[in-house]
Amino acid sequence: DINNHKIEFIYKQYARILLQLFKLDFERIGSLPSLVTGSQAPIRLLTFKVHNILQTGGTTTEYFGYLIEQDWEQSLRQPNTTTGFYGAKNSYRSFSVLKSLVPQFVQQDYRDGPAELICDELGLTNLIVQSGDHLTVGGVVDLEWSSAGPAQLFGSAPF
Repeated sequence: DINNHKIEFIYKQYARILLQLFKLDFERIGSLPSLVTGSQAPIRLLTFKVHNILQTGGTTTEYFGYLIEQDWEQSLRQPNTTTGFYGAKNSYRSFSVLKSLVPQFVQQDYRDGPAELICDELGLTNLIVQSGDHLTVGGVVDLEWSSAGPAQLFGSAPF
């Protein structure tokens, strides 16, 4: 067991780490610049939903629009995703409304960038603490699935 004071102490450190990571800005959505060359590799943003985007970049609105299009495409190509005519009709309406609302959900300050560091797997298990007694965070590990993505994704809970 761990008492509430220690849990609060850990979460405050975690919050400070997240705030520091949010200060890192990138020019566009996509892979991170190479540490060796400093240039951005022409590799797309790798997330479960957007693994087949063919290029880097794009606006936040385009990114979220693409996610909706991808789900709609799945509904069209995989008939068992809906149940009957009315289910398909409701699905179409939902996707249409959601797609029309995307621009309203995108923060105008971040519509065209900067992109932020997105760490899909970043959580408390990635923190290295000094000892079980002190619980002072000494480092963060396991960020290999990080990329530059829309600012709106920064605060998403890890899956």
